[in-house]
Amino acid sequence: MNDKIFAVVPVKRFETSKSRLKFFLTEESRIRLTELLLTDTISTLINSNSVDTIVIVSGDERARLIGTRMGAKFLKQDIDCGVDQAVRTGDNFSNKNGADATIVVPHDLPLLQPAHIDKISRSSEFCDKCIVICPSLRQDGTNILLRKPIGLIKTHYDDDSYTRHIEEALDAKASIFVVLSDNTMIDIDTKRDIEVLAKYESNTSAALKYVKRTTTRWR
Repeated sequence: MNDKIFAVVPVKRFETSKSRLKFFLTEESRIRLTELLLTDTISTLINSNSVDTIVIVSGDERARLIGTRMGAKFLKQDIDCGVDQAVRTGDNFSNKNGADATIVVPHDLPLLQPAHIDKISRSSEFCDKCIVICPSLRQDGTNILLRKPIGLIKTHYDDDSYTRHIEEALDAKASIFVVLSDNTMIDIDTKRDIEVLAKYESNTSAALKYVKRTTTRWR
């Protein structure tokens, strides 16, 4: 495809990431899980055929070290201001550097593979104004969001974002493509998520392998 697509990956400070698992995983385990999730995500994006540039937006030095070591662009946030602000930071960089579209990818999708990124990107190939959206498993949030052009809609993470993003796209009279797949819908936020992920193979995900090993006592 000819579109220049930048992947924007917002990353919280590692100590505050996966906070809903704090009663089940130690802080050390949650930090390690975040490191592995981010590494897996960058590797997936690198091996896709459709992403031109990977943009990590974070205030955590460890995210910078992982991202730059793997060839991603790092944009520093002095404080965690939420996903929407991180996306705006990534959008501004992408606009200035000639991107046609951005795909916002969280770093906590352990089943995500390069082929899924390519499928999402291909969905936007023949439209001038569209979003491609992957909801969370509970369909109350947005896991992956491609917008073409950049800034077509504002983002509304942590606020029934799936519905809000669909409504914004309808108001903008944009085409809407919805992708429903376990690989893009299952994230790691709660104990229930980890229990659901237990049935999946972890051959291609170091993070999933780690969390399975760490939480074996639950099952």
